[in-house]
Amino acid sequence: MIEIYVSHLSPYSSKILAQLGHSEIPHRVIVQTIVNRFSVLKRLTGKTMVPMLRNGDLALNDSTRIARLILSQAGADEPTSPFLAWLIEDFADEWIVRWFARARWALPENRKSVESRIGEELFPRPLSSSGGKAAGKTIHDNLTRSGVLDRVESLDRSRDRTFAILEELFSDHLYVFGGTPTIGDFALYGFLWQFGNDPLGKAVLAGFPNTWRFVERVHAWTMGKGELSREIRPQAELRPLIGEILGTYWRVLTANASLKPGEVVDVVLLDGTSMKVKSSRWANNCFEALLSEAAASKSMKGRYCNDELLDQALAVAIAESR
Repeated sequence: MIEIYVSHLSPYSSKILAQLGHSEIPHRVIVQTIVNRFSVLKRLTGKTMVPMLRNGDLALNDSTRIARLILSQAGADEPTSPFLAWLIEDFADEWIVRWFARARWALPENRKSVESRIGEELFPRPLSSSGGKAAGKTIHDNLTRSGVLDRVESLDRSRDRTFAILEELFSDHLYVFGGTPTIGDFALYGFLWQFGNDPLGKAVLAGFPNTWRFVERVHAWTMGKGELSREIRPQAELRPLIGEILGTYWRVLTANASLKPGEVVDVVLLDGTSMKVKSSRWANNCFEALLSEAAASKSMKGRYCNDELLDQALAVAIAESR
């Protein structure tokens, strides 16, 4: 049986737990502790990252690789435009995480709550309080040094636009593509669920009831009790969301692809604001994976998606990235 090691404070763990519940693949959930982080996670993968999937001799700790494995084993039907689903997944995993991390770790009320929960998850009592504070300080200091906790206006604006887009998107359909969740839904859910369970995030999401109902619908899949329907969303309705992705995250990926190691460049986003981008090998890996997914979609279906205008916009964006 598949074993999945998780943290209840990890958006990537939340994403995979919901996907596994939807897949109906038998699995055993194991919550990380200070002991198994090193006796199992570090020993098998060289890292203490969660989620980690273990299946016999196989051990994976990247949520996208885990998601692909689950899809292959579940034999689930792909959405009519798989490239869009993976594009949304990567947008959540690599772009939404930027403003999410700042909200969680730069705001004292959120940080205090998370430290308490980390301590309870990792350490036995009476070490949970002091252990959680120590773990939280380490995370906070690392994020501060890397610049993740710096306030970036362009990220704040993208966050606000994304919430408005999602609120409209989930006003009349269960999921991104209609009545069945895809990897894009699970990735969005992971971050929105975690954000909504932090004290200040909960207050923000109270102003987006359609979005929170979507989050709760996907959360139900962690218990295998999610909702389905036969509805199919017209992909023209995805234009605002894909436009946000192409005007922000995609521009950053495109700029990063041309940078030399250590190089920094200002990237102008769709609203005219700019943000500094430092060369990243990981971002290049993500970009290459998306371009491969796009090429596969084009080869198999002759298009990137079913909506003509979206397909044209994606073709232009992909051509400009070469």
